[in-house]
Amino acid sequence: MVASMSQAKPTTRMTPSPRFAVVELKGLHGHERIRPALLKQLAEQIRRDGFLKRPILVADGDFVILDGHHRAEAV
Repeated sequence: MVASMSQAKPTTRMTPSPRFAVVELKGLHGHERIRPALLKQLAEQIRRDGFLKRPILVADGDFVILDGHHRAEAV
């Protein structure tokens, strides 16, 4: 185990760059419980602004929602 960050060795492992695509919402698979109060607040914000400020992030291939369950439900 590394005792401090100064002793950590740099790694060459790279993560893939995110890809952006427009997909059908009905093809997304959520796995989190939706909180009604948050959903209502977010839907009002989207209606007011006219767009999503942050994209919905999904796993490549199976379209499981990683971040944005409430955004997906609100639109």
